[in-house]
Amino acid sequence: MKLLPTTIAASLLLANANALFQPNQQMTWNIALGEKNFSVSKEDAEVVEIDFNSVDLIKSLHAAGKKVICYFSGGTLEKWRYDYDEYKKHDGLVREPYDGWEDELIVDYRKDSLKPLLKERMKRSKERGCDAIDVDNVDLYQVKKVKNWSSPISKDDAIAFTSWLGKTAHEIGIAIGLKNCLDIVDTVGKYYDFAISEHCVGRDECKWYKNYLQTGKPVFGITYGGLDSNKSALCRNLDGLPITMVIKNGDNKLEQASVRFDGKKYCGSSFKSGKVSPPVSTTPETKKENVTTDKNVPTPVKTVANNSTVTTTGTNTNVNVTAENNADINTTIVNGNNTVIENQKPDSVVVAPISSSDSESKDNSGEEKEGGSTGTIVTSVAVTGSIISAAALVVFLKKNPSKYESIKRGISKRATTVRRGASTITRRFTSRN
Repeated sequence: MKLLPTTIAASLLLANANALFQPNQQMTWNIALGEKNFSVSKEDAEVVEIDFNSVDLIKSLHAAGKKVICYFSGGTLEKWRYDYDEYKKHDGLVREPYDGWEDELIVDYRKDSLKPLLKERMKRSKERGCDAIDVDNVDLYQVKKVKNWSSPISKDDAIAFTSWLGKTAHEIGIAIGLKNCLDIVDTVGKYYDFAISEHCVGRDECKWYKNYLQTGKPVFGITYGGLDSNKSALCRNLDGLPITMVIKNGDNKLEQASVRFDGKKYCGSSFKSGKVSPPVSTTPETKKENVTTDKNVPTPVKTVANNSTVTTTGTNTNVNVTAENNADINTTIVNGNNTVIENQKPDSVVVAPISSSDSESKDNSGEEKEGGSTGTIVTSVAVTGSIISAAALVVFLKKNPSKYESIKRGISKRATTVRRGASTITRRFTSRN
């Protein structure tokens, strides 16, 4: 008999570690691209955006419990970036200066030569510990100077480029926000984890985010020019729209100092934030309408993933999965802190109990009780193929966080008990039948 608790545990923990950062509409944020005068001790925002080159500050913010969005430009090239010379090697990639920003040059992001350069920046951001990235100046199709090119960047070009950015960031394993581009957010928003909008209030354009916000993803907004001069526009634009807004003094100054917009405080008690709370996962135990007290009568099947189903039957939860190698797997995971972890030949029967408590449930003879605080111990595992699908358990357990935490704790504490208990319960199962 060959048990695989370590394999399953490693798969669960790896899946958890590789999960992308997903901010929500309840989180507070700030943006400060100049680190010279940044004070971590004075920052109370949960999410902070800084330049991706600020390696020491990234570490300090993480140490303070903050999430970090890292900034770099995708549509322009700053003259002081480490890869400036690499950009300049490619014909037609770097164009004229960007109006208003003397140290930046416009980049024709339709050129394939740009992609490996941006992928390298994404990889560096992840290596430096950034939780997400903000790729700026992807809205060049709206820039007057670009519109005057003989072959200007079009809206369709922007859709293709921003779609590639979102997909590539996720392939690399880092979250990404869509910068501005309000008129294409409904098209490419599915590739992004949040959005960042500069001064939608001043142009009365915040309404363009309505559909995106209804998905529950956040929009982090910036308003320039101070609170007093923008108060009326803020109240008008943000009522009912859950945009998380910070207000900066001056024009285009992204210093740490800011005012966090509070609609009820600045606009009156009738103001509605419209914020959507993060979804709350429920287990079969708490969703009473999906549980029957008759253990012999299964409740309706609920689909949780491609080729995967979860059926609740009394205190038992069945996960049925068709693996990618076409091996049929029917694994019973028991409510409480028991799970089946086994690599066996077809039609073999093994149940491995895992308890989250420090003491086992035993009768007076010292043997483990059938049932007790560990829940009902059940039935069968039929495995066709060489190994149980750890991915299948990940799918189910991530949708049932209480089981995930219990099993994760139990695996680390009870490896020895699993081996001993599996043998004992198998013998009992055989004698009963």
